[in-house]
Amino acid sequence: MASKKDITVDKGATFEIQIIYKDAQSVVVDLTGYTARGQVRSNANSAVVIAEFDCTIPTPTNGTVICTIPGSETKLIPTTGATYADKEIYYYDIELVNGAEVIRLINGACYVSPVITKITL
Repeated sequence: MASKKDITVDKGATFEIQIIYKDAQSVVVDLTGYTARGQVRSNANSAVVIAEFDCTIPTPTNGTVICTIPGSETKLIPTTGATYADKEIYYYDIELVNGAEVIRLINGACYVSPVITKITL
């Protein structure tokens, strides 16, 4: 079962989340052979990907997954729809993949905070 964690992405800034995958006994899982992927969408049924995570597993034996969305991509996230506390509301998940096996690692709301400071050169 996936962990639920809501995240906040600052529009125009690089976002990073680090996850350590553990089994039901809280033992770190060796992720050798796994890859990770994740996307942000307006809802689970949307065909439109709002943003995509760049995921790495730098040391598979320590169970750590690092997923980022670069600032060049977060600045393109629309901030004109439904808001909560002045933040755009989207949804995301991050999955582990090993061949045909897919494990949803984490999911939740993705709040996008709009950029306020704008500098024109």
